[in-house]
Amino acid sequence: MKLKFISQIILFWAMSMAAQTVVTAQTLEDYADAISDPLPDGWFHRDIGELKMRSNVVYNDEEGSYFVQAAGKNVWGKSDECHFVYFPTEEDKQIVVRLLDFSGQSRAKAFVMIRSSLDADAAMCFFELKHKESACFLSYRKQDGGNCNVQSYVKHLDILYPRYMKFIRQGKYIQGLISLDAKQWTPIGSPLKLPLRGRCYMGIAACGGVSDGTGYVKALFDNLEVSDIELPYKVQNPMGDKSMNIGQEKEYDLTNVFGHYMGDYWRVEAESTDEEIATVESYEKKNSAFEVDGGEQFFKKIKVRGKNPGIATIKLTTNLAGYKLTNTFLVEVKGEGKLIEIDPQWPTEPWTIDDIGTEDTLSMVEYGDTMRDRVRMVTSQKQSTGTVNGSAFLYQQFEKNDQLELTAFIDTVTNTGDGSFAGLMMRGSMEGNAPFVAMQAGSFEGVKFSYRWESDREVNEIVDNEIDLPCWVKMRKYRDEFGDAFFDVFHSYDGIYWKKYLRYPFPLELEGLNVYAGLTGTGGTKVNETRKCEQVFKNIDVRVNEEFSSLNYVTNIEDLREPMTMSKNPVSTSTDITFKVVKPGQVILAVYDSYGVMQEQILNEHKGVGEYTITYTPKSLKKEGIYLLRLATSENHDFLKFIYKPE
Repeated sequence: MKLKFISQIILFWAMSMAAQTVVTAQTLEDYADAISDPLPDGWFHRDIGELKMRSNVVYNDEEGSYFVQAAGKNVWGKSDECHFVYFPTEEDKQIVVRLLDFSGQSRAKAFVMIRSSLDADAAMCFFELKHKESACFLSYRKQDGGNCNVQSYVKHLDILYPRYMKFIRQGKYIQGLISLDAKQWTPIGSPLKLPLRGRCYMGIAACGGVSDGTGYVKALFDNLEVSDIELPYKVQNPMGDKSMNIGQEKEYDLTNVFGHYMGDYWRVEAESTDEEIATVESYEKKNSAFEVDGGEQFFKKIKVRGKNPGIATIKLTTNLAGYKLTNTFLVEVKGEGKLIEIDPQWPTEPWTIDDIGTEDTLSMVEYGDTMRDRVRMVTSQKQSTGTVNGSAFLYQQFEKNDQLELTAFIDTVTNTGDGSFAGLMMRGSMEGNAPFVAMQAGSFEGVKFSYRWESDREVNEIVDNEIDLPCWVKMRKYRDEFGDAFFDVFHSYDGIYWKKYLRYPFPLELEGLNVYAGLTGTGGTKVNETRKCEQVFKNIDVRVNEEFSSLNYVTNIEDLREPMTMSKNPVSTSTDITFKVVKPGQVILAVYDSYGVMQEQILNEHKGVGEYTITYTPKSLKKEGIYLLRLATSENHDFLKFIYKPE
């Protein structure tokens, strides 16, 4: 077996050196016929187990891609058969790679793997995207010659691939994570405790998945990087009421604070950074002690006691195999019936302060040298859901057809315990039941885009709990060539790099003769209660009928946009739709009405790189009108408006 392996290396090296050029590959078939560059220093490849058919890897140095064509029955049970591209290491490392394209039988596998040895029955752990199924697995064999088990199984991924995979070895713990952009990572279960000691082998692999060992899988990887471990974990915000009176004591359960990573190797501490406002009185220990580094114990609950009015910061610190994670949350301590003090200042023209949903003006505002610099708003408890809005509104009045862009930095929002929010709002009427759009950040509930389609309708919300304060928000209102109104919303942490909150423009015509736009604040679910909610805004900017400000997007999606075209518009019986796919992956093409409701799905399948033309014949459109055609791929999105006129 060793002699055979050496002869394969010599033959493959000779073929590589003899080639004068390297084929630029565009499809899996192209890669299969390409000549490989030498693998990077320290990397090797070989069969694991006795494979009936020859497997191979084609490395393209210019593109940084690895094409693995592999046979092998499976990686499962007590023995494995696959082709492995690997590097040996005795240190803690992480490997990041993108699975770009994948073809084979239903049980074929393309995965990242770590093994204790190159023997077929070695202890190992692997992380795979399930072929032809929206799911991924983290599986393992705990000891040499043992059986395999599934540690984590995640369903309902929106796209099969391209998808980034990250595999981390930290001492005796293994963690798998998945991502669309290599920036925001989703953990696959909790860290797996696996007794891998000393020298291990990490890398990418594939197997055909055919029971008789005669089937091939073709897998294309790129963006492969090996590095020292970077902390990938995002700590969750603790939930529950975080408001108390002087002398009151409250208990907080930390079980879910650190997300997926609560386990028997955690050590948690808590402290108040504002001892004059609140103190952490005690911890509740886990019932049974256990062995971790340093002999520490896990604390499950803390108790916080209020001392003086104010906002206290409670800091949580924990360790994951030597890496520290911190999280903070705010506790508001109030005196009996104490209000937030403010010296009311009425804003100068053209700004107006008013309350939506009540007859009396209850909210107050103060500001810095200019409205642009700083605005501090105080409002009573309000209601931001249901059929009637309740919120403070600091606004300007504009013409119905004005193109608008509002920007603000939301500095702080007092947490009243009932879901207080602050942000931007546009509406066509000051009536509490009128249509509106709002982009708001919450005191502890992330960011939400709220809207009401028609008067007296329930409010709808699109919430992202992963966005924290302070943050920037931006809202744009404009009309397209058809004269229809659209809104775009964005968020940012630094005001320089922005991310679209909605994947495509939001269509909504505001009722009324004018548009009211400005800053909004809500205090919670109760109306006219004596408790107050404070919101502080900075860097407020309003643009009317000007060019929109240029934005640096967090992702490069806009750079990859390839607009769709229609051969006929308006559409009566059929039309040809032409679009481009810049990277292989799942392609979704669907038609939506003006309310954003999908009417029919034209296409939902995997496509390679190239230009495509398909004939679309409306089947589910029941009436004449304007519709949106939306294209979504792993790297790109676009929409096209068309008119449907049935014959």
